[in-house]
Amino acid sequence: LADAITAALAALPEGAPEAEALKAKLPPPPKPSNKDKKAAKDGDAAKEAARKAAEEQKLAARAKKKEAAAAKGVKEGGGKGGPAGKGADGAKPDGAASKAPAAKPNGSGAAAAAPVHAKPMSNKNYELHFGAAAPPLLAVVAARLVRQEVALRRVDPKALPSGCDSVLYLPGGSRSLRGCGAIARYFARLAPPELGAYGAAGDALSASEVDEWIEWLSASGPPAAATPPLLARLARHLRMRSFVTGHAASLADAAAWLLLRQLPAPDKACSGAGVHVARWWGCVEALPAFKEAAQLLFGAAKDAGSLEIPLPNAERGKVVTRFAPEPSGHLHIGHVKAAMLSAHFATQYEGKMILRLDDTNPSKEKGDYETAIVGDLQRDHLA
Repeated sequence: LADAITAALAALPEGAPEAEALKAKLPPPPKPSNKDKKAAKDGDAAKEAARKAAEEQKLAARAKKKEAAAAKGVKEGGGKGGPAGKGADGAKPDGAASKAPAAKPNGSGAAAAAPVHAKPMSNKNYELHFGAAAPPLLAVVAARLVRQEVALRRVDPKALPSGCDSVLYLPGGSRSLRGCGAIARYFARLAPPELGAYGAAGDALSASEVDEWIEWLSASGPPAAATPPLLARLARHLRMRSFVTGHAASLADAAAWLLLRQLPAPDKACSGAGVHVARWWGCVEALPAFKEAAQLLFGAAKDAGSLEIPLPNAERGKVVTRFAPEPSGHLHIGHVKAAMLSAHFATQYEGKMILRLDDTNPSKEKGDYETAIVGDLQRDHLA
């Protein structure tokens, strides 16, 4: 019957009204028997076993290939022209590795050791290696500015390339960048253009201005000597600008902020340089990237917030606060804020808080609201 109905459905044109009636007459498919279920289960188990066997074969082949490559490298390490296990001159190596050539003495008669550059071979994230007591400041701030996670690694200066104070290893360890300026510019270019870390998006002049500010600041000398000309230039430059370049905090802002941040009292120095510098300083200091950098590099305290707000001329035991809601509805978030502040100051100064139910609009007031307000304050320990 099912075969006949299926054949009839195949003969009908698409969308024929008789098709629905024929479909309704189709008998339901037979339920699989226990034997069929067991056969299907055995087939799935066989497929899984075959898949695992294939994976094991692949792993074994890879391991065998690695062993062959390692054996080939050891054989080649014995040197040409001599037997395995001996160097090119026939001498046996010291341990597993042959001796390095002796360093030539320098002018003072002491041996000049060649610097060894220890490079990570399998880092999964960015790693910034530096040899000084502090990390390269501009590179760290640039990473924070573009929200890029970087692992900081302080290493022996001799482990860095000659004449280099910092190295950034890209994920994988196969490529690297040297120098604080190059690393900072890399991070700024890595960010989306709309972020403005390297000037306004698509604006070559703005990007060049970032470079010009960085180069000028790097040649300005120590912070004490560079601060007066920097503040004077910022005071002129920021009259019609919110940031040094572009429409957002860029690498140029980071470089100027870093120099001023190294002063003993940067807030005082910027506030005394005029309203434009003070406005810019307050803006960049409030940005999350600069806050994190200040905490990491300069030990700035985290802003945890506090309700210890002093009341001028307040005397302990004589402070009286008042909370006066109108019982025309339930308390909302604005009421709770006022009630919490009133209760806090009364507790802080060992005074009291008075609850006064305002009757400004008697026609809308209800006794149920009065009961609810008192109950809410008691439940929140405010009354």
